[in-house]
Amino acid sequence: MNDPGTGRLNWLLPTALLLTVPAFGGNVVTAQPRPAGLAERLVNEYSTAKSAGITRGACVSPDLKRLAYVHVRMLDRRGEMVEECRVVCDGEPTKRTYTSVHPLHFSAGGLHFAYEAERGRTVFWVLDGREIPNSEHLAFSPDGNHVAYVLHRRDGDVMVVDGKAVPHVFKKIPGPVFSPDSRHLAYRGSTGRSLSTSGFSVVVADGRAEPEFPEVTTPPTYSPNSRLMAYGVSEKRGWSVKVGEHSLPAGGVVAQVLFAPDSRSLAFSTVRRTPTDRGLMAEKHMFVKWQDTEWGPYDHVACMVFSPDARRLAFVVKTGMKWRVVCDGIEGPDFREAWIPQFSPDGRHLAYVAFDEKHEPLVVRDGIKGPADPRDVTWLRFSPDSQHLAYVRRERANFPGGFVCDGLSSPFPKGVTEISWLRFSPDSKHLAYVFGRHRVVVDGLRGPSHARILMPGRWDAVPGKLQYLVVGTKRASLVEVDWPTDRTWEDAFKAAGK
Repeated sequence: MNDPGTGRLNWLLPTALLLTVPAFGGNVVTAQPRPAGLAERLVNEYSTAKSAGITRGACVSPDLKRLAYVHVRMLDRRGEMVEECRVVCDGEPTKRTYTSVHPLHFSAGGLHFAYEAERGRTVFWVLDGREIPNSEHLAFSPDGNHVAYVLHRRDGDVMVVDGKAVPHVFKKIPGPVFSPDSRHLAYRGSTGRSLSTSGFSVVVADGRAEPEFPEVTTPPTYSPNSRLMAYGVSEKRGWSVKVGEHSLPAGGVVAQVLFAPDSRSLAFSTVRRTPTDRGLMAEKHMFVKWQDTEWGPYDHVACMVFSPDARRLAFVVKTGMKWRVVCDGIEGPDFREAWIPQFSPDGRHLAYVAFDEKHEPLVVRDGIKGPADPRDVTWLRFSPDSQHLAYVRRERANFPGGFVCDGLSSPFPKGVTEISWLRFSPDSKHLAYVFGRHRVVVDGLRGPSHARILMPGRWDAVPGKLQYLVVGTKRASLVEVDWPTDRTWEDAFKAAGK
């Protein structure tokens, strides 16, 4: 595990502090530090907070220029220990404290920063340092340039987009949905006139209210190319899926709508009553329909997943007490439980985690069941070339943790009990993972130890390199790692098996 690699690490601070160390072992050689500006204040504040309390929930902006985290102190109030939370962003702590803080969020590009906070029994959102009373369901657009949230007023709920309220007031609004290109926004609203289960009867798209229906059963969803919007509705003539100006007959209550990746088709699941042989009372069943094909009946449909090439559809169903995955209309084996399936990048392979009668997890690949044992399965990953499948078996009782790839097993290195991240290199030749939140390992070779790794894994920023962001007691650094040239993940597995 301590064999030196052939690459080098370049530690790049966003403000030009540069350090160089040999990859996967060796002594650190430190260059003369230069003024760090924002990053220096950021890390100084981090160090101070760390000594005065604890930090958690660290969040890095996608452009790597901003860092935020929650600083927590435990206070004794009348004999009861309570948390006092402050949010530190760009090195500046909030003036006011909170009872609790939910996950922190930066918009794409790092333009905006928001989080949901609680003070006493009051819950609200904080956007760019400004508290927004009576706010809920805040969301950023995919490009990070727009922000929308629901505002609860005395006369009802309104949607606020980029600081301006949309002139439609409803009794209830569940939250905004942006299109993938960030140019459109839609949401459901309840007028109070619908007697349906959900109560939602109107969809507002780009500020314009569409015709009211007895019920809008699903949130609006956009096609990947952002040109189409679809949602399930009930009409006088029955249940249907609205796609632009068109209506697709559904035959039952629409439960889920999913566009194919090429935006040329969509699949949806429905709930309807079907007659039985046991009496006059019909039973509720679920069906899945894609193009001209319908599958069912099932007791429940949990999810639907398209292959990246939009040629295949898989979904998880339950019949009686058994769960199974259906792909291309072919039902897989029965299990006590089955998780969301995932396709390989080329769409040719399908894998998922399932549980047998003993509730022991196993991996199913292309319908073939792997061995089951008590260890949990995490980090199921196809390689970018779709040829390999890797996952982690977590340590449990007398069963040591380890990695599995294409049937080959490799135990965790000595001292490793938990893996927090696993991924292939872009060329599918290397496997990298993080353990203990402080060290990256590539093909069995350990990198240097860090105080904390905040963001493990940027592939495309610099060709041929793995990047990750770390925070120490004196500096914040972006680490670049050259992939090893003298070994692959297979070499590491074979060496571990000797």
